[in-house]
Amino acid sequence: MKVPLTGWNPARGVAGVPAILSWCLALAAAAAGIPPLLAQNTEETCVIALKGQNQNRTVDGFIDAECEPVTLTQWHDPPWGNWGVSSNYGRKNDTDQFKGWKPKGSQHHWNSCTAWAQYAPPNSDYYNSSDHRSQESDDTVTHGVMEIRQTVSCPDPSDPYDDPPAGCSTVEGWRVTQRQNYMTIYELDSPDRDDLIETLCFPGTSVTLRSCDHDGCPERTSSWVDMSRSTNSDVQVDAELRMKASAQVFAACDWNW
Repeated sequence: MKVPLTGWNPARGVAGVPAILSWCLALAAAAAGIPPLLAQNTEETCVIALKGQNQNRTVDGFIDAECEPVTLTQWHDPPWGNWGVSSNYGRKNDTDQFKGWKPKGSQHHWNSCTAWAQYAPPNSDYYNSSDHRSQESDDTVTHGVMEIRQTVSCPDPSDPYDDPPAGCSTVEGWRVTQRQNYMTIYELDSPDRDDLIETLCFPGTSVTLRSCDHDGCPERTSSWVDMSRSTNSDVQVDAELRMKASAQVFAACDWNW
């Protein structure tokens, strides 16, 4: 008894021949232990990650951010507040972007009500400097990440003499520069509107990518830069900033040389 081939349609005539041929070839390859050819990537991407980081944060001056007493409609916990950062590296979010010193859950908050008498300095409950007149937080935190993508073509898999895929080796020696940096700081008040503290401006930063290979480039950092100016004379917020850069290949070419 003859069994019709799957996919064969007599009404299509010779149009069905390519499908039958592919089916037969696949069976023959399987019988010979040869894996069938799969769809291959035609390009791969080297992703350069630029991180904005800050450290040595200090806070002085008059701050009045969501300091009203708690009520049924008041969601806040004065005087403490988490401070988020919008910058040229990314948007503000409810993490330790501008890390405070007072542990509150998984975050570290700032006294955001220094203008109110009950929270004013000197007071060891609300200020952590040695004289209990200012607030300090030293460790390094990341306040944003941005990406640069460099796409390169994969080699021809049918040409054994073609060069291997380049990946992130193509960005070796690249000098990545932010001509200017800024951090706009907010006291975060979800679900209410966030309160602006002030904007800090910084000089530019640069990193040169070195020791890159196909898979990526190791992390390198710029020098720390000091704040050059701020936008609010009543609030004395200060910090240092730097840029950290690294690279990693994604959607790599499938062919091994």
